[in-house]
Amino acid sequence: MAYDPYALGSGLPLADTEAVVTAMEFRFDTSYAADACVAAITFQPDEGEEQEQLYSCGKGWEPVDRGAAAAHVSGRDLNFNKNYNYGRFLAAAFECDGFLDEVREEGIVPTQVEMFVGKRFHLGTVEYTTRNPSKADSEDSVKTAIVPVAYLGVDEDEAEDEAPAKKAPAKKAAAKKTAAKGPSAIEKKQIALIDQLEEEDADMVAALRELAGESEDHESFMEAAMDIDGVADSDLAQQVAMSSKAGSIWAQAQG
Repeated sequence: MAYDPYALGSGLPLADTEAVVTAMEFRFDTSYAADACVAAITFQPDEGEEQEQLYSCGKGWEPVDRGAAAAHVSGRDLNFNKNYNYGRFLAAAFECDGFLDEVREEGIVPTQVEMFVGKRFHLGTVEYTTRNPSKADSEDSVKTAIVPVAYLGVDEDEAEDEAPAKKAPAKKAAAKKTAAKGPSAIEKKQIALIDQLEEEDADMVAALRELAGESEDHESFMEAAMDIDGVADSDLAQQVAMSSKAGSIWAQAQG
C-alpha cells in the first residue's frame, strides 16, 4: 500500500507492515485470560522478527485436532462472535479483496488454521471499546488489535514448507513433569532476549515487569508498553514486550 505522509501510526510494530502468517493454532492460553480459547497467529513481517498475536475466540470455544481447528462445546455449528478479537480479525480479512472468494472456493472455514497459514497480508489496526466485567466501577477503555487490511495472496515459500499445527498444551500433570526437566528451548530464548535487553537498559526491563504485573490482559500490556520510554525505538524491546510465550516477561508475571 502507498505511503500516506498524513496518516498517524498506532505505535504497534506490526501495524502498516506486510507479513505472512507462518503458523497458527487454537489453544487455551491463561496468559490471555482464565480458560480463554485463543487463535494464536504468528506473523513474519518482511523486516524484523516473527511475532505471535493472540485473538480471543469467545465463550464456549475449544481447540480440537491438536490445535489445528476449533469447535464449540455445544456441538453446534456456530459462528465466531464479531465482538471478540478473532471475530474482528475474520471480519477484516473478509473485507480484503479476493480473500473470501478464495477460501470459499477452497472450502476452508474459519475454524481451521488452514484459512490463514501461508497467506500474506498488509496489516493495519482496528480499535474497539472494552470494559472489565469484574469491576463494577470500571470505565470503558479503547484498545487496538492487529488485523488484515489487504490480501496479498499465498506466500509460495510458506505454502511449500507449511508445518502442521503445533500440539495443544498438555494437561497439568504432564506440564509438571516437563517443568521438572528445566526450562524449554522457547523459555530459554525468551529469557535470553530479556537478559540482552536488561544489559542495554535495566530500567526499561524493570518498567516492563511492573507493567506486566499490573495489566489486565496481554493486549493492554502491549499497548501500554509502547508508551514506556525507548520501547517504540527498539526492535529488541518491542520483541520482548510483544511476546506472550513461556519465559517472556508477560508469562513470568502471570506466574
